[in-house]
Amino acid sequence: MEEVRIIIRDDNYIRLQAPLGFAYEFAEKGVQVDVLFLNMALLVLTPEGAKSLKVDGRHSDKEPWLRTQLANLGVPPDVHDFLEVVKSAGKVTLNGCLDSAAILAIEEADLIAEADGLVDSSKFIEDAVNKGVHCMYF
Repeated sequence: MEEVRIIIRDDNYIRLQAPLGFAYEFAEKGVQVDVLFLNMALLVLTPEGAKSLKVDGRHSDKEPWLRTQLANLGVPPDVHDFLEVVKSAGKVTLNGCLDSAAILAIEEADLIAEADGLVDSSKFIEDAVNKGVHCMYF
């Protein structure tokens, strides 16, 4: 596998761990990983949004324990720090959805430094399909 695309729709702290972990692991193996954050997940690519992430729902009381577990495994419990690690693996782009940005009133200047920019989500998917690239959806 030379390339994979990951689409993240959810900004729940615990649900970000798997797709970001996959992005890091694939990039470490030399695979090009293009990640698209859409809907409320786009907030992850903003400084305020990355800091505000929480575990939602029935596992919300486990958040302090989860953050400790991640830190003990060497995974930064802070999402922005984790994004820095993912980017440092190389071969990773972190993109935001243009339509989601319009809805949430987010501009490229509002994004964290690790973000590569805002893209057309339809083109992101269409390009993957045309190239036969596997897409993972979270």
